[in-house]
Amino acid sequence: MASVRLAGLVERGSVAVLDVTAGSGIAGAAFAAALARLGARVRLTATDLRRDVLEKVHGWLRLAGVEDRVEAETVVADAARLPEKLGCCFDLAVIWGSSLPHFSPWRLLLALASLRELQPRHGVLLVEQRDLLPRLLFNNLYARINVEYAKEDGRGVVGVHAGYDPA
Repeated sequence: MASVRLAGLVERGSVAVLDVTAGSGIAGAAFAAALARLGARVRLTATDLRRDVLEKVHGWLRLAGVEDRVEAETVVADAARLPEKLGCCFDLAVIWGSSLPHFSPWRLLLALASLRELQPRHGVLLVEQRDLLPRLLFNNLYARINVEYAKEDGRGVVGVHAGYDPA
């Protein structure tokens, strides 16, 4: 489903990409480069709390050979308060890498809500967290892991319980 929606973005001709908690912006630059190579006009906005690392996004675009085909800007901003800093609308928003552990559960919900506020109905949100599941499963950081629902094709839902404090 996501690949169909991404292809639909390219067909629109112009794609606005938002890289949230971007760090050096490599993920946003990679998506922007791929979309530009498919013929889309791309506007990339990379956000992070650290100004010094954000400027690297321009180097990634140069390395990809698309710096002249991608309009890029960097914005120092809290992910949970993006609508205060950015205008609408972003067709593709990405949270990539090891970003999720930086959020409390409440801040993550605020960040996701702020992203949805910045996206049109056709917008796509991609979240990748490469090291979260192995840490949960192999380092026993949580007390109990339950398979809540499993389909024959291997997809399903896993519930993670860290404990319960009735106080």
